[in-house]
Amino acid sequence: MEIDTIFKTPFTKLYWHLASKELKKTRSIILVSILIALSIVFETFGKMFPFKPFGRDIYLSFIPLSLIGMLFGPLVGILSGAISDILGFFIFNAGYPFFPGYTLSAMLSLLIYSIFFYRTKITVFKIFLAKFLVNFLINVLLGSLWMSLIIDKAFIVLLVGGALKNAILLPFEVLALYYVFLNLIPILKGFNLISLNIPNKITLF
Repeated sequence: MEIDTIFKTPFTKLYWHLASKELKKTRSIILVSILIALSIVFETFGKMFPFKPFGRDIYLSFIPLSLIGMLFGPLVGILSGAISDILGFFIFNAGYPFFPGYTLSAMLSLLIYSIFFYRTKITVFKIFLAKFLVNFLINVLLGSLWMSLIIDKAFIVLLVGGALKNAILLPFEVLALYYVFLNLIPILKGFNLISLNIPNKITLF
């Protein structure tokens, strides 16, 4: 059965075939809409009641976005990233004009989450690597580039500040995803939303 197919690598024709089929499922559209809305709620709550370990804000919007990647794969993920960023712009607009670079960043973040979590065994190493790439490649590198273009501030200053912030947040975010996946995998399997072949236990590798 297709629902039980898992992969060690995304570089197969069947992987992308199954990912493309997610775009046509009514269930996918409904659940993605809920998760995007949840990410916006988390973002709103984080801005209203910020949690600041070591003086750095933690926003939990990455959790529902990671679940989109896990449940529906890279094609739905890329589309969801664009939608969530555009909606977020209209909700949280801080006076800056719309900048498509952030939409690209959101799409790439969902692509990374999908590649590491969709139809595959979830491990601590995959969680860490996915979050590391999103934090430093997307948030730090691209985020600093986009911000330097918008506010005309030195790229290297933004890069150093962003790297420090994301390095501090990384262990908290990895731990959060670990416990979310650990508790949700059995539930998602019970609703036939993920493969029964995905282990309930999250191992190191």
